[in-house]
Amino acid sequence: MSGSEEYLRDLVESQDIGDWSDVVREIAEELGGGATRFLAGLTGRGGAGRNALRSPERWVNRATDKINPRTGELAQASTPKPADQKSIIEGWKLRKAADHLRRARKIKAGDIRARYAGQRDAWTRRIGDLGVDKPGVADGLTEAAELLEQGDYAGAAEALDTAVIEGYEAENIEVDDYEDGFEVE
Repeated sequence: MSGSEEYLRDLVESQDIGDWSDVVREIAEELGGGATRFLAGLTGRGGAGRNALRSPERWVNRATDKINPRTGELAQASTPKPADQKSIIEGWKLRKAADHLRRARKIKAGDIRARYAGQRDAWTRRIGDLGVDKPGVADGLTEAAELLEQGDYAGAAEALDTAVIEGYEAENIEVDDYEDGFEVE
């Protein structure tokens, strides 16, 4: 596992988001009316039609203590199954980590182990900090965020590695590892 992939896994796991109801409440606040469709997608209920959205709508009702405007009583609510709770939490962690990449202002690459494409011999090269104003860095962060949100850690790490090389303005170089660690700020 590359240093950038390890960083991404740590970034996702470091998202402190609470239990499923905290997550659903936060999703409802952030996405408003799109919350039920988003939850349906996270739990594999992304099909068209009203039935696909019933359970996610009831989860939002439970988490937000929604009142039925016609009756003045609590709206029909339910609790997600454990597998759905896990999907909701993991999906939101990925979303939050991806948002961190989208808001980033720089990549801290430090010293890298690099090699020319197709070669075995690697050497150390000082890269340092790369701002999003450098060629390829912003695009690489955006691509990495999209891939990470889909759960593709390897693809997201590759996009970050490419952003580092393009930001350094080098050609035909591949990143083997980050000797000083890797961070996105």
